[in-house]
Amino acid sequence: MDSILDYRKLVSEDGYDFSEERKRYAFSDVAAGGLTLNRGTTVPSGLIGSLSAPIAERLSFGRLFPTTLRKQAPVVDIGLPQAGHYFGTGSGAGFDAYLGVGQRLIDEAHPRIVSMVQDLIASNALLRRETATNDYLIADSQSGLVTPVMLADLITSEAGTAFPARGPYLAYLSSSGAEAIEAGMKLACLDVHGRLIAKHGHEVEAELMRQLEILPNRDIDHPDDRLPLYETYPFFFITVRGAFHGRTFGALSLTSVRPVNKRGIPATARIKRIDFNGQAGELREIIDQRDLATILASPGGVRAVIAAGRIPKELIAGLVVEPFQGEAGYRLADRVWLKEIVDVCREVSISVIADEIQSFARTGKTFACSHFDVEPDILALSKSSVIGMTLASARYEAVTPLGWHSTTWGGGKVLDNTWAWTVLDTYLNDVDPIFDFGYRDNQRIKAEYIEAGFEWIQGRHPSTLIDFRGLGGMWGFSVRGRDELCRAAWAHGLKLLTCGVTEEISSIRALFLADVLTKEIDDFMALLDISLGDIEAAMSSR
Repeated sequence: MDSILDYRKLVSEDGYDFSEERKRYAFSDVAAGGLTLNRGTTVPSGLIGSLSAPIAERLSFGRLFPTTLRKQAPVVDIGLPQAGHYFGTGSGAGFDAYLGVGQRLIDEAHPRIVSMVQDLIASNALLRRETATNDYLIADSQSGLVTPVMLADLITSEAGTAFPARGPYLAYLSSSGAEAIEAGMKLACLDVHGRLIAKHGHEVEAELMRQLEILPNRDIDHPDDRLPLYETYPFFFITVRGAFHGRTFGALSLTSVRPVNKRGIPATARIKRIDFNGQAGELREIIDQRDLATILASPGGVRAVIAAGRIPKELIAGLVVEPFQGEAGYRLADRVWLKEIVDVCREVSISVIADEIQSFARTGKTFACSHFDVEPDILALSKSSVIGMTLASARYEAVTPLGWHSTTWGGGKVLDNTWAWTVLDTYLNDVDPIFDFGYRDNQRIKAEYIEAGFEWIQGRHPSTLIDFRGLGGMWGFSVRGRDELCRAAWAHGLKLLTCGVTEEISSIRALFLADVLTKEIDDFMALLDISLGDIEAAMSSR
């Protein structure tokens, strides 16, 4: 396989020798189910036997509702053992290029992760779940346990350093990316409502509701709370066409891809959409910058403004944007456009909510927003962070009364919190003995190598591999015959996952661990090259 990789002798811009790295590989075997893998020596061998059966025949949901699985990319097999990007089965070794849709950031056999699990077992705390309710705040320093406060300290300190103008930050821990978005939306709504009342009082609020025919809520009566309450609130979010933010009701209101996600589902938030990488003027045109009291007193009032396609600035809860779009096709935001629309929000005090559920800790910087010189008020994180995290400027605490939000599982069990802290602390602070630098540096340096690999592949398959783009270890590439390529790749043991809509030219994602090896990038490129050759041969024979 190595002989076809013509880009392998590269040295990085700052002098890192990729070929020299291979001499330092010294990994222990990983064993499971009677099989062993070694990350430094495994060669993907393709998958034969039962794994090569037609995809449709292998899918069996039993009593599960089918959700997002595509017959063209059903690579959900949990191969055992697993070492780095490699997974083993009884019929061969494969290469995982989508890492559980971005849920794995560091090799699961990393010494710190192995030690973390051993410590939890030794302390009889592996299955404890008190961290779910934030009442488990103190742990013996010798126990190996990580509390929510420790995890929050780690991530909010990092956010405060990255975005000093917006910090300090507070964290809300949850179980998923969609929950992280939901909490962020709630914070933005509570904030815009609090500012409306502080500026105008309840009488103006009542007039706003009267003009929009929103009735008082008569179904909730609490003796200790006599403030006005309404059936709904007319706050808007600005989102981007093509965005994906999740499938829970609030997040789904923001989402604008795949009709199957929207048909038959009522929206729970008022939305205005702008083009991704469009013009900042489009956002300016949406916003009515007049004082709300002035709008309410004008001919037609607030209804006339909204009917004309504009929104009073004091009714916009937030802009929700992905700096690196995920499900929409792994598309990078244009730096100038993103900075300009954030600047518009700053002018009129609109909360900026960055969805980094897929891009967090993937791009060579902890937060993808750092590449674009923008500082969000609220960040929604998940996947690489192990659990869901909502980070928000501490000023939002003033509008979060007791009970504003909660969740059954919180940030998960003691295992989840400790795992999240271990992964993030390793990513942020450790120096890897293989590379002799940290994992963000590894992502940045290996991005040069990945880019060279894609350039080499495109030179060999110019009519099939149309383009590629990425940062750090997060890459998207566009191909002709996407579904055929996923099937061909799977036959060679390469797990690929699609993103974006299916068209003549469609996108695939490729994710690489923060501790990805040069060897692993070589193996990915070789498998992709072979798979593209297969579909080109099939196309030419038709």
